[in-house]
Amino acid sequence: PEGIAVDPISRNLYWTDAGTDSIIVSRLDGSFRKSLITQGLDEPRAIVVDPNSGWMYWTDWGSPPRIERARMDGTQRSVI
Repeated sequence: PEGIAVDPISRNLYWTDAGTDSIIVSRLDGSFRKSLITQGLDEPRAIVVDPNSGWMYWTDWGSPPRIERARMDGTQRSVI
């Protein structure tokens, strides 16, 4: 993983994986692992979550570099 973020409300762990160009979520114990975003990522790095608003934000160092956000379920993705 490149970046890791914890949602203390739902007790989920979010991380970016530059090896598979994806954003993944699981429970803190590693169960219920799910790939949220697997398309259109080049080099995902840092990730933060805002569980109060339901958004996650990450950087992608690919070409072109960008900051993106999506709902914490992977929907409504957009470039900031």
